[in-house]
Amino acid sequence: MRFSPLITLVLVTLTSWLFLCYAAPILPSATDLLDSISPESEAKFEIGDTAHAQVQVNDAALRELNPLVKLTFQRAIPKPDVNEVIISLALQELETDGVDFEILESYRGDPTRSNRYRVRYSFKDGNGASHFADSAVFHLSPTQQT
Repeated sequence: MRFSPLITLVLVTLTSWLFLCYAAPILPSATDLLDSISPESEAKFEIGDTAHAQVQVNDAALRELNPLVKLTFQRAIPKPDVNEVIISLALQELETDGVDFEILESYRGDPTRSNRYRVRYSFKDGNGASHFADSAVFHLSPTQQT
């Protein structure tokens, strides 16, 4: 049969390609490496309140590496319009003590949009790959009318 070598070549190529694609090591996502334990889900804050951010590290190698973690206050929506850096600190400190931060007026953003917010923890692993984990969603009270 004339098509047999061509079909064999196509099948071998596809099998090799699938093996190479799916056998490559998959880096764990940030949610596998660490979990946010505060701020708590559905917590409510007002401007001027002090919030606490803390994580639990699930990966011993990452804990040993102790990378710098950047905390960013974000609106909990895709493509957030609020992106305020809170602080950067060592992972072990963030796990052991956490960090307190003040809820600033600038964190509110456009008051006509969602009042659901999160803290994003972003860091790089030992291979230089960027990762992030998000806290549970919490709320800011609406602006007080005077």
